[in-house]
Amino acid sequence: MAIEGHDGYEGASQRTRWGCFAAFLFAAPVFAFLLFVDALGDCWPGSGCRRGFLSQVLVPGTIVALVAFFAARAAVGRRQRRNDRQ
Repeated sequence: MAIEGHDGYEGASQRTRWGCFAAFLFAAPVFAFLLFVDALGDCWPGSGCRRGFLSQVLVPGTIVALVAFFAARAAVGRRQRRNDRQ
């Protein structure tokens, strides 16, 4: 039997959209900056430099988004649990 206003979810963090908001807020500028830098960069012929959207833009942008997402969810969950105890 569920208590009114409580959906029964008891995970590591509460269901909020703060993780998604933080991921977008931090990853969008990083992704745009890396995309801009990748578009400006040019390799000298025969220099052996490596360019690539996946390795130099998408992967770092995804890592920043995931770190921001999980950090925000953990912080919100910790704060909500602290408020529930008081």
